[in-house]
Amino acid sequence: MSSEVLEVEIDGPANESLRFRPLAREVRGRHEWSRCPSPDAHRLGLRDYAGAAIPGQLLGIDLEAGKGYLKDPLHEPEHAALAERIVKKGMRLPPAREEFAAHGPTWIFWIAQAVRAGLARIVKGKLPEALDETDVRKDFLFAPPKPSERDRLADAINRMAESQAAQTEALTKLLSALASKK
Repeated sequence: MSSEVLEVEIDGPANESLRFRPLAREVRGRHEWSRCPSPDAHRLGLRDYAGAAIPGQLLGIDLEAGKGYLKDPLHEPEHAALAERIVKKGMRLPPAREEFAAHGPTWIFWIAQAVRAGLARIVKGKLPEALDETDVRKDFLFAPPKPSERDRLADAINRMAESQAAQTEALTKLLSALASKK
């Protein structure tokens, strides 16, 4: 999946938005007037927006480039009339496209969670069959723990042991080469 782009539209069954944890922000979901339980919402949708669904924002990642992005389909020509109606109501449209530095495994994990929960649907690309979750960041409230003095010491001892093993192997080869010359 290295050169593939994965893109999803936020589209929950009850017009939900998605709190995308790697960005720490809300991503607007698709709004279908027929999903609203209130008859007033249906009338509002017909009156103000001609019953047109408001498309959800597109969340994607390009793993090769290491970039994540957020696109708003309201800036596309097929949604120009709807965008104009929204602006006339005094609302602002989000930017057409925003790009972010993206940690691939973390973004894929959280996008996959949204798809499995039914809050997003895949528009482009596909989710990997399996994902190694050891490198996925799941906690966004606290900074990752710093290694303790004990951890740093253990790492130093392990590196020293690896170095000594490599030296021992080199010396063994050298001694066997010298012994074979006699």
